[in-house]
Formats: sequence, C-alpha cells, structure tokens
Amino acid sequence: MYALKLLLALLVRNGWMCCLWLGLVVAPVHAWTRAGHMVSGALAYRYLAQGHPDVIPQVLALLKAHPQYAAWEEESRQLADPSAEVQQQFIFMAAAKWADETRNTPHYHPTWHYVNPPLSATRQTPVPIAEAQPPENILYAYQRNLGIFRADTTAEARAIALAWLFHLVGDLHQPLHTAAFFSDQFPEGDRGGNLFFIRPTEADTTINLHYFWDGLVLQSEQPHDVAQAARRLYQRGKWLPPVALDTLDATIYPESYDLALWAYRHGTLPAGVDRDHGAVLPPDYPNLARKLAAGRMVLAGWRLAEVLRQLV
Repeated sequence: MYALKLLLALLVRNGWMCCLWLGLVVAPVHAWTRAGHMVSGALAYRYLAQGHPDVIPQVLALLKAHPQYAAWEEESRQLADPSAEVQQQFIFMAAAKWADETRNTPHYHPTWHYVNPPLSATRQTPVPIAEAQPPENILYAYQRNLGIFRADTTAEARAIALAWLFHLVGDLHQPLHTAAFFSDQFPEGDRGGNLFFIRPTEADTTINLHYFWDGLVLQSEQPHDVAQAARRLYQRGKWLPPVALDTLDATIYPESYDLALWAYRHGTLPAGVDRDHGAVLPPDYPNLARKLAAGRMVLAGWRLAEVLRQLV
C-alpha cells in the first residue's frame, strides 16, 4: 500500500488530512484528460520557477525544434496576459497535452498511454513490469523516449521525445492507466475500466470507470483556469520525495497499480455490463476519488519538474 501511504503523508504534511477524512470539497483539479495534462505541465513550470528557474529556458530551447512549437508560441501570444512568464508556462501546458492530439499523425502511438496487467480482488501486489502487455506500453514508451532524448539524434526527434515524457509522466499517475480488472464478471478483463460501466450518482447517465477517472479533471482548458488550478495545488505539495530518473516508471507503476485496487474497492465495486445499465457508485466514492486524484496530480507535476531538471 505504498501509494496510499505516500498520499497520506503528503496530505498530513500539507493540511489536507482534515479534508480527506471529513469529506470536505477540495478544488476541482485532478487528472488526466487534456486539461489535466495542462495542469501537470503548469505545476512542473511552477516547481521549476521556484526552485530551478535556470532549467526553464533550457527546456524551452529544446522544445523549439518540436513541429508544433511555432503554433504553441503563436497561441501563447494571444493570451490575455502577454507576460513572458505566462507565455512560457503555456508552452509547458501545450507540451504536456500534445500526445493526446497526435491522432492521424506519424506521432500517434495509442498503446503508449497505458499498460493493462491483470488485477483482481485476490492480487495484492503489482504484476512484474516484465509481464505487462502490450509490449509497446507506457513503461516501454517512457524508457524509449528517455533513450531517444539522450541519444545523438536530431533536435526535432529529441523535442518530440521530450514532449512525450511530459505526457507519460502524467499518464503514469492515473491508476486506471496501469491495470485491467479480472473477475467472474470480466473473465477477459475490463480493459482498464473501459468495459466497467457505472453511474456517478443515481441521476447520471452511464459512463465507464476509466472515463470517470480520466474525467476527474479541471474541465476548462483555458490557460488562466489551468494556471489557477496549478497554483492551488502547488501550495499543497511543496514537500515531496526525490526522483530517480531512470527508474521513475518502475516507481510510479506500483503506486498507480496499488491505487487501481482501491479504485475497484478490492473487487467489491459494482459494475454494469453495458452502456445503458451502469451501476451507481457508492455515495462516498466520487469525492474520495477526486481527492486521491488531486494527490496524484501534485506528484505528477513535481516528478515532471524533476525529470526536466535532470535531463537538461
């Protein structure tokens, strides 16, 4: 239960514990759609600006060779606040979400966003990484892009790899990007929650559990809203453990797998079997999920900042 212990330590250290146990509402900022990835990028920028400001221009210089950089820069100039700091932070936001915008391009790698090793109510420890499938999964993608960035490749290849690392660090922190649930109801697995149909409340329409977790996000992609969300989260996460760059994927994976077991309530979470008959989530589930997701986002932003610091 390492991930839960880490989150609890973070919550205690930063005054969140009362919110967790009393069920109070926290700011609606979590992960991992495009808005969520933008938050992780903005958080990484804020951590670097406070602790290692010299890293920011180095990261931007590397990203300039990215095929979308000119578009990001032009969009940043259209922001209501034209200051250099706001524009630079926007580039970090754009780089973090870019991998979700690559469909119909040569850079589209759908299996790079997740890994689906089996999880069940009886499996209490993570499946070894070597057993994770498919072969070109998020763990493979992290190491591959780390290698491309460090290799003597073109500036464009390194910039693309760097943008992928922006994104992969975020996705690794989403529990349902790291497991597929197996049970009598799902003998072939639920594809990371995509076949596990639920309703957040009695009044809601049916969605799948993966979509629910991906949707625990800041709904707005407006840069100002993203920056505000990152500012709130930053205040709650200034103390965090160190990062080992080459084994970061092997650190985050068991954390997220552990939390995926929680997400399925150790096999007790009810599931519907089709898009029209989702099971209603327990009343306490949505709020607790939002708080756990917020903690994962803080870790994602911090770890991304550390990845960038060590790479450049």
